Amino acid sequence: ATIGDLFVELRGLTDGSPCAAQLEAITAAVPLVLQLGRLLQLHVAVVQWALHRALGYYSALLRLELVLLGVFGSLFDVGFCTAPDGESGDKGAESGGGGLQDDVEGTGMGEGEGKKDVSDQIKEEGQLVGDSATKADEASDGDKK
Repeated sequence: ATIGDLFVELRGLTDGSPCAAQLEAITAAVPLVLQLGRLLQLHVAVVQWALHRALGYYSALLRLELVLLGVFGSLFDVGFCTAPDGESGDKGAESGGGGLQDDVEGTGMGEGEGKKDVSDQIKEEGQLVGDSATKADEASDGDKK
């Protein structure tokens, strides 16, 4: 008993001259068929909504997979945290490749300047103590005398 069989049976009831029993059956079946039509419309709408949601989900998943494939492809191609070809460790650091930059202002020990490493010449912590404010006070005291 499918929906198609139901429609064929209803059509058979209306062929020819229906008797009183057939007219009662048709009259009772019409509201049921109308409800069945509404139910089918609702079912189609739910299926369309579920299909739309599933396609949206798979679309977002596909975009994520494409981004991840690009990232991992470049990681496999270039490598992770590797220096470009032809560069050594010091050369990459000087060109800003993630190394330390020590030729900027304020990078010396105490009030020192430049890139020269003087840490092996420091014997005690007192050699580092002293800031620009203390030196400025000493210089102004010397000028007043």
